[in-house]
Amino acid sequence: MPRCTTLRVASMMAVALLIVSVPARAQTRAGEVPTVLAASPVQEKSVAWADCSPRPSGLKATVAATVEKLRGWPQEAHEVMFALELDAAVGLDPLFMALHPTVRVPTPEGLSIEVIFPYSLYRSQLKEAIRKREPLADVAIPAGVISVTVTPSRIDAPDIIKIVVERDGKEVPPVLNGLKPTEVTTRMGAKDVLHAGVVAFPCAAFAPRGSSRIIAIPEAGTNITHEISDVELLGYWPRNDARAFAARDALRDALASKMVGWTAARVESLLGKPDNIAGRRWIYSHVWSESPLMVYFNDSNIVWDVQPPKFDFTLLLKK
Repeated sequence: MPRCTTLRVASMMAVALLIVSVPARAQTRAGEVPTVLAASPVQEKSVAWADCSPRPSGLKATVAATVEKLRGWPQEAHEVMFALELDAAVGLDPLFMALHPTVRVPTPEGLSIEVIFPYSLYRSQLKEAIRKREPLADVAIPAGVISVTVTPSRIDAPDIIKIVVERDGKEVPPVLNGLKPTEVTTRMGAKDVLHAGVVAFPCAAFAPRGSSRIIAIPEAGTNITHEISDVELLGYWPRNDARAFAARDALRDALASKMVGWTAARVESLLGKPDNIAGRRWIYSHVWSESPLMVYFNDSNIVWDVQPPKFDFTLLLKK
């Protein structure tokens, strides 16, 4: 196993250990969109939520019911469909979760920084247990905190010594800091020690309807700063949560007009690089959207129009 993969697996295991410790169906035909994805319904969730995480009392029963629902599916499809069915059962958008299981902070090559919600972590561990054919009942439900993981994969990556999270401009103290010196080894055998690990924060640091900013501070060089958009944050909260769902709809309707006046760099920071560029028009497309998103820039690379105005931006957010 490549060293970078080993480090990432170790990082996910560290998240699990640290966070838990805090107080007969037909196969989907090739090219067919699974029903749970195509419909992506807003349904009544069967599991109650407490802040940013489903309550453990109903979650285990929902997992067992989802397994029973998929009984008879082939093993190779079970892992994927299990996650989609479970997402819908707990009140999340299956399509959004399939595309964005975590929030990835843009970083230099050789460094990964991710924001992981407790349900996303539990979901990942369940999928891994399915792959290994291990009992799902043995997978522990993480505590209700949000993790920021730091994983270097190259010895020349920035050495992140501190993670800061700001909420509406105010610094939020972590509830756990597991960032520590870790040996990194290249394929050629070169070694160095860089900081890696998990820093956990309260749910309120990444709640909807507010500004959340992550600042990764290296030992030397320039700080890495990333502001998480409301659209991203809302995807990790239950769709029929009155606050989250109302805000999500409002943002989908208004975000296009908000983008007018943005710079090209700001658009790219939210949506990534366009699929095509035609003159001063950027075109973003997605397999499950009926029409592409088109962003028009003036001669100063400032957005002057976005079409269609109600495009679902959650399909395009950077992974």
